[in-house]
Amino acid sequence: MTRLKIPEWVTSISVNNAVYKILGKGCKVLTVSPNVDDIQFRNCTILLPIKVRVQLKDQTIRKLSFILKTQNNRKFQAKVMSQLKMFFREHQMYHNILPKLEKLYQTVGKSTNFGPRAYRLDYGIGVQYILLEDLAARGYRNIDRNVGFDEVCLKQVLKKLAEFHAASAVYVEKFGMFSKLMTVGVYSKDNKLILQELNDADPFMSQLRRWRVGGQFHGRLIEKEEVLVDLMLENHKVKRNEFNVLNHSDLWMNNIMFKYDAFGSIEDTAFLDYQVVKFGSPAIDLFYTILSSAQMEIKLTKFDDLVQYYFYHLLENLKYLNYQQSLPQLYDIQNALNANGLSVKMSSGSELNKPVNPNEYLDIPKWINEDYFRPIIEKDVANFASIVNFTPVAATAPGENYSSIMVRVVADILLKDGSQKQVSYILKTMLESKAEIFSTTNLFSKEKKMYEVHIPQFIKLYKEAGVDNIELAPKCVHIEVTPERTTLVLEDLKRQSFQNVDRLKGFDMPHIRRVLHKLAEFHAASAKNFELNGPYDEIYAENIFTETIRPLFVDLYNHRQEQYFKAMRTWNLAKDEIEKYIANYLTGEENFDASVKVSQVDENDFNVLNHGDSWSNNYMFNYKANGEINRSIFVDLQMCKWGSPANDLWYMIVTSASLDIKVKEFDRFIQIYHERLVECLKILKYGKYIPTLKELHIMMLKYGYWGPITANGVLAISSLPTNKDASIKMMAEPGPEGDAYRYNMYSNSIYARAMEILLPFFESKGILKGD
Repeated sequence: MTRLKIPEWVTSISVNNAVYKILGKGCKVLTVSPNVDDIQFRNCTILLPIKVRVQLKDQTIRKLSFILKTQNNRKFQAKVMSQLKMFFREHQMYHNILPKLEKLYQTVGKSTNFGPRAYRLDYGIGVQYILLEDLAARGYRNIDRNVGFDEVCLKQVLKKLAEFHAASAVYVEKFGMFSKLMTVGVYSKDNKLILQELNDADPFMSQLRRWRVGGQFHGRLIEKEEVLVDLMLENHKVKRNEFNVLNHSDLWMNNIMFKYDAFGSIEDTAFLDYQVVKFGSPAIDLFYTILSSAQMEIKLTKFDDLVQYYFYHLLENLKYLNYQQSLPQLYDIQNALNANGLSVKMSSGSELNKPVNPNEYLDIPKWINEDYFRPIIEKDVANFASIVNFTPVAATAPGENYSSIMVRVVADILLKDGSQKQVSYILKTMLESKAEIFSTTNLFSKEKKMYEVHIPQFIKLYKEAGVDNIELAPKCVHIEVTPERTTLVLEDLKRQSFQNVDRLKGFDMPHIRRVLHKLAEFHAASAKNFELNGPYDEIYAENIFTETIRPLFVDLYNHRQEQYFKAMRTWNLAKDEIEKYIANYLTGEENFDASVKVSQVDENDFNVLNHGDSWSNNYMFNYKANGEINRSIFVDLQMCKWGSPANDLWYMIVTSASLDIKVKEFDRFIQIYHERLVECLKILKYGKYIPTLKELHIMMLKYGYWGPITANGVLAISSLPTNKDASIKMMAEPGPEGDAYRYNMYSNSIYARAMEILLPFFESKGILKGD
């Protein structure tokens, strides 16, 4: 076999600047050794490994490895690379675009890499090049392309792809559209002739006729052969009204490397070769990656599941990065796949209704099955005959719920007349972990009674007053209490297009107005019900601040302090201000005493049944066609407590008002709530004293320590982007792992920005210490 000629530029390579960028100036490059024995002549490129020995300031020797990627100067390959601008595009990606995409994640407290680091040689070598770190030297490796990715590997690829796509969508929001080099890519009319050469279908078509089932496709495909490139050009046009991302466009096995930990699990995934990136539908990468690289047995059978897995991680990362546009829906991705060449298969006749699982880490209890749900559905659905398909998935993402297991159950059912329909429910039951801080409270007893007794009472009060359009909570279709657990089965509000607001962004003014009105409606009905029926059950006299739970709370508080103070010192506040706040922070015991004190009921005040957990995830909305809010509703009634409405108001405003209005519109929020409260109390013919707006403001100061309690606790949790490890147990975990978790929580930029305005606000109100 003829050995290809080693390029002349091999002898002129100098990498001092690259070494200095890695190790800092002051070190000395001893040897630079291009490994010509391992040089790879690929179709259009040359890959040359380079080994470098460096002497550090302390005289120790460090070895570095690079890969120099250059243009293959054979005539046709050089023509392809030059006309399609492959090196110019890849240079832009490695040196400009990828660092910005990675920085988007860094600004929200997440570290991710999309490929090897890129460097520059000290001098030009007469050809286009990219100098990259050698990932193989760091333990990364490819998987045999003849074997293909199994499901575990492919999901890691799709997870990284979702990160990449999400960052590219946010990039456009922050920096503007990518250049024509990226938006048009290689698929332009100017490149039509060379694309026809590269995509000559004759060899494939001649081979197709020899395949066992190829004959039946040959006739249909031969008709498209002449217009193949035209179809490609048309398919790659950017549809501006759809969700678009920067596609890698060549993401197959050879361009993906994995790093494994000591136990053989994938630790990281890296992409290579960004020469043909293209802005457009994510369907481009999904097709290319799954169809080119998945093992045969999962390529089609798992296609829909893999798309769904990608979609969940795409949404997760868009939210993490505070994407401002409308979030894509699963059917948007599936429609894009349909439009780009493959019909997504339907399951059991349902129309793209396969449930998305937002938490693959949730271990769904085995008792949540068809047998358990059959009598529930039979009671709820007229003419029910049987269950055809039964799918339980997590109802919430990791970090969205800390006190319960939430499962969405989707069932395709057969009716007695032979027709089919799909139904879904939300099952809520106790966490099985006894380590959870809520396990010793009356959460489920409270919620059970709210659904069985009080919500029906409140709705009845409004109906008797002639108001039929008040909604407070979803319909509860089943309640079961056993020695092991309490279980609630609720209607699935997503069936009526209800959804949460992104908790990381919070409520804007239209949403917070609706929430304040909803709180006022709930509070007014609870006060009227008290007037008519007397005190509520003793379980509503207590919240989580009880003597039983004191040791757990104090331990949790004390465990967090070191990392909390460490994180505070990174916030954008004056150093002397931060040290003053730290010096005046309460101890765990002092904080618990202040929390107990602010939870006590003054019967001379105006009191209501508080929701008790009124943050953004516990409100759902549906919308009119023009985007205006149509309906709003509470969920999660586990924390209800009798006391001052200041509890719910502080809790909701601190956790859930968007940052731009959280403090700026605070007094206006109280006024909006008060106006609706007075209106509802008058509708219900409340016979006791109604507080004035001034008295309500005084009440907000009297119970003001609810602000710092909420800011130091729930706000930190609700500001943390989705995290599979999120749990109360993790917050109290001793040791390095727990410390890292707590530090990430309190240094998270979303939380830090909120506390930078809340701490001075609390101080100005005189409520920082609960005196």
